[in-house]
This record gives sequence, structure tokens and C-alpha cells, in this order.
Amino acid sequence: MLVSRETTTRRAELFNQTVYPKNYRGKLIPIKEDRPTDLYGGYSGNTDAYLAIVALEDKKKGKYFKVVGIPTRAAAKLEKLKQQDSQQYLQALHKVIAPQFTKSTKKGIKKTEFEIVLDKVHYRQLVQDGPVKMMLGSSTYKYNAKQLVLSEKALQVIADDRKFDETQKDDNLIAVYDEILSIVNQSFDLYDINGFRKKLNDNRDQFIDLPAETKYEGRKVVAHGKREMILEILKGLHANAAFGNLKPIGFSTAFGQLQVPNGIILSKNAILIHQSPSGLFERKIKLSDL
Repeated sequence: MLVSRETTTRRAELFNQTVYPKNYRGKLIPIKEDRPTDLYGGYSGNTDAYLAIVALEDKKKGKYFKVVGIPTRAAAKLEKLKQQDSQQYLQALHKVIAPQFTKSTKKGIKKTEFEIVLDKVHYRQLVQDGPVKMMLGSSTYKYNAKQLVLSEKALQVIADDRKFDETQKDDNLIAVYDEILSIVNQSFDLYDINGFRKKLNDNRDQFIDLPAETKYEGRKVVAHGKREMILEILKGLHANAAFGNLKPIGFSTAFGQLQVPNGIILSKNAILIHQSPSGLFERKIKLSDL
């Protein structure tokens, strides 16, 4: 199956819109350059227009790469500089990214050296890193990019709830769960984030304990069913940004929410995949070759 994905940049508000008071405990961004946050308060965070990839060096791990966000408030100025003077542009871009690698410690300010490898990476950029195939949802969010292919029988069981009696229906839905589980265990390494893959295995008994179909009293759900949970699993495994609700089988985090709070790290073997709109042609770029 050929699947192509459109990559995008974002045009949005420069900051998260809530203005916080000066006594806010978190780090604030000034409302204006001449209004210090200790007097006027500020915004809690910025929005990112697009992404970039930088290279870092670790004494033990060696060279690796990290995805960073480029704030919307800096994007217009950077684009203008890029057209006028490439050297000034790279210096300005480095200055914009630097705060993400600067932190305050007991010994003072610690700065981590980095090298800009790709100055502009779009959202939903397709990446292959070892067994993991994903799209970049942001500097901290990964989207699954693998297609889940089920057997014809499994698709029939999911689609047709009137063809089987209750016992057959129950057994068939368990078989579908096991088929999905087998594929996830074999191919969906990305779902080790938040322990999703392990929970699908560990919580199988909770799935088996559910009725085949969701039970209602009037409009109120009194028992979630196996078919409903399978549809929620498929939602979270789909090659997009959708999440599934698996609370009835013991999941506390939305299934498919593939967030890495400290930022997305890519190995030296990571490959960026650029696709034609038709999906017929691909161009692959290995980060370590840049």
C-alpha cells in the first residue's frame, strides 16, 4: 500500500495565549522586550513554526541528533535573514536554539555545544531510525508511520457484529486482539514509549474479562466491550496523530500518545524520507552523511 504524507509548517500565535502574573513559578517569556517578567509577568511558553535537527556529542554514546523547535516569534526574522545573508542567518538561528541547551546549575550556567545539521524540518517529516518508522509531530511528539495490516477474517469480525452468536463473537474478538498483539510485538517498537506495548501484553486478561459488546442502561455505558476496545486500539495504532481510550483495560495514558518530554533523540543511523505527492518516489537522507 502506497501512502504519502504532506509535511507542513505552522502559522499560529507567537505564544501560548495565557498571560501569567509576575509571581508565576514557571519560566516566563516577556510580553514585550522592554517589559521584564519580574515586573509585568509574561507568557508561559512559545509556539513553534517548524523544527530543526542538531548534532551533539556524548563521551559515552558518541554523536547523536536531537529535534528542536524553532519559535514562531523568531521565524519571520530568520526567513528574512536567510534570503539576505546566509552566515548571519546561521548565527541568528544558533542564538535562537541555544537557550534549549542552556541550563542553570549550582555551579553556574551550563551550555551544551551543538551543531545545526538541518535548519528547517517540517512537521510530519517521515523518519526511519532502526526498526522505528515515525513522523515528527513536534520536537517532543512522535506519530506512528507504520501501517497495521490485519487478516481478512479479522476485518470481517471487526466490521460485522450480527454474523456470529455471542460465544463465537467473544472468541473471535479475542483472536483479533491476539492478532493485533502479535503484529505490535513484532513490528511496532515505537509503542515502547509510555510502556504501551508491554501494557497490551500485560492487560490481555482485563480485555478478556470484558463483554463482547458495550452494555448500556439507557444512554449510560455500564460496561465497555471488546469490540469497542479493539476499535480504540486501532485508532491509537493508526498512522496518524489519533489517540485511543483504553482506560477500561487499565491504561492511564491515551493510547498512541507518543510523547518524549525531554525531546526526540535520533541515532546516527536515522534516515529522513522525502516522498513525492504520489508516494511513488522517495529520497532518503542519512543524518550522519550531512
